[in-house]
Amino acid sequence: MRKPFIFAPLFSLLVLLFLVGCSGSVRPDGRHAAVSLEGTRWMLVELGDRRIKLSPESKRKPHLLLGGTGRKASGFGGCNNFFGSYEVEAGDRIRFSNLASTLMSCPSMKVERDFLKALELSDSYTVKDNTLKLYKARLGKLATFKAASKK
Repeated sequence: MRKPFIFAPLFSLLVLLFLVGCSGSVRPDGRHAAVSLEGTRWMLVELGDRRIKLSPESKRKPHLLLGGTGRKASGFGGCNNFFGSYEVEAGDRIRFSNLASTLMSCPSMKVERDFLKALELSDSYTVKDNTLKLYKARLGKLATFKAASKK
């Protein structure tokens, strides 16, 4: 004789795990994000409306990583590593502070200077379709990033 009541709790647990696994990231405002703002390596693809053009000497692509203890921001600007802090507030507000970088000199520093300036000026963001965009109210879009593919 079968005892179906033994399988009911197991089935319920499997359904619950499936639903939790499919839920994705939820932002503070309750909307779902394809990827999380924090813990994702964001590869810089545009500054303003200009596509990023790297010099032939560039071996690494500029990127941003948010997360860790104390809301730390870090990344690579095209020549130097950088680091600092950030704050996220309700309404998709973001603010970077105390940004600093290593002091290597490279033939072309324009992308790095513009990238760090965009971080300093940004006051809001959106994350949609694996894309992070940083904005400044009066200046419009400052930078666009794509989530790095997981390997």
